[in-house]
Amino acid sequence: MKKLELFGDSILKGVTFSSEHKKYKLCKFAYDTLLEYGVEYDNHSRMGYTVDKGLEILLESCVDLNQNSICVIEFGGNDCNFDWAAVSANPTGEFEPFTTEDVFLEKFRLAVTAAKNTGASVAIATLVPLDPVKYMNWISRGQNRDNILSWLGDENMLARWQEHYNALALRIAVETGTPVIDIRGEFLKNRNYDKLLCEDGIHPTQKGYDIVGAQIINYVMQNNIMFQKRRTG
Repeated sequence: MKKLELFGDSILKGVTFSSEHKKYKLCKFAYDTLLEYGVEYDNHSRMGYTVDKGLEILLESCVDLNQNSICVIEFGGNDCNFDWAAVSANPTGEFEPFTTEDVFLEKFRLAVTAAKNTGASVAIATLVPLDPVKYMNWISRGQNRDNILSWLGDENMLARWQEHYNALALRIAVETGTPVIDIRGEFLKNRNYDKLLCEDGIHPTQKGYDIVGAQIINYVMQNNIMFQKRRTG
């Protein structure tokens, strides 16, 4: 039996912010439908994970991965983030993201390679695009908005910087010959993709997660069909 293994952050976990209850909660994924086709799943993703923590969890899980495993890896959303309280306090300062570019590339490459070395099928999921207006409002809560904006240059820099880390992940996909699950592209096809994001501007709503889940399930189903053909061919 094939098994889907998810390694990522809050996006693959299904986290959203409930404006009604003023707290984060989990949305539903349709992964259970995979059971009908002989595919189990295990979600190792957690809110706040960067690629460094993700690599640690993946390496611990490698003993259970094999040629029947389908690994989906998604990181970058937390890695590209900054300490906004520090920026707010010192808008002329020099700050680095939580994971620098070189470390991100190194750790992401190691994660993909380690998963592939187990014989597993591996895919890289692209980042859900953020909404810079919503996200700017979110990170400036209780902070000096003008200072953060002064440091950024303009709020659209938030989206451009996240796009840069998405591009870094795609670079690893090209270098390692790894398939890509283009979640980002599916969101951007929607002219009002911001409506698919919750109040914080970075986490999808349930409708947004329906897209995330559908993209991953489509990839898994295609992979499983090819696997069955190889076994019977």
